[in-house]
Amino acid sequence: PPLGGLGPHRPPPTPDLTLTAPAAATVPVRRLRAATSGSAGLDLILQTATDFQLPGEVHVTPTQVMGPVPPHAVGLILPRSHAGSKGFFVIPGVVHANYTGVLKVQVWTNPPQQLPKGSSVAQLILLPSLVPGAQHKERSDGGFGSTLPSDSSVNINTSCKPL
Repeated sequence: PPLGGLGPHRPPPTPDLTLTAPAAATVPVRRLRAATSGSAGLDLILQTATDFQLPGEVHVTPTQVMGPVPPHAVGLILPRSHAGSKGFFVIPGVVHANYTGVLKVQVWTNPPQQLPKGSSVAQLILLPSLVPGAQHKERSDGGFGSTLPSDSSVNINTSCKPL
C-alpha cells in the first residue's frame, strides 16, 4: 500500500438516489401515494437516465408521472430534501390542473454527474388553486411555455455579469 496505508485513490461514489419505480411507464397523479403519513409531497421518479456534461446545463427530464392534477388544484414541482446535498438543484415548476402530459423536472448540477433512471430528486406538492376568473382554455400535453402567444419571446442580456 502507498505511504500512510490509505490504499489507492478512488473517486467518490455516485450518489444512490434510486427508488423502486412503478411497473408502468407512466402513472396518473391520482394514483400516486405519499411515502409516509406525514409526507408533504409525492415523489417523482425519473423515466430516463440523465448525463450532465457541460457547466450550467439544465436538463428537462421526464418523470414516470402524468397529469392532470386534481381539479381546482395546482402542482408545485420542488426538490426533495436530499437533492441539494447530493449536488442536484431542481428548478421549481408549476403543473396546471388541465395539463395532461408527462410531468418533467428541470435539474441543474455541476458536471460531470449522472442521475440514473429511477432516481427521485423532486416531489410534487398539491395545493388548492385560488385564481379567480380564469378563462376556460383547452390544454393538453404541451408544456414549458406552450400557452404563450406565438409571437412572444425572451431576450437575455449576456453582457451583464453577476454581482
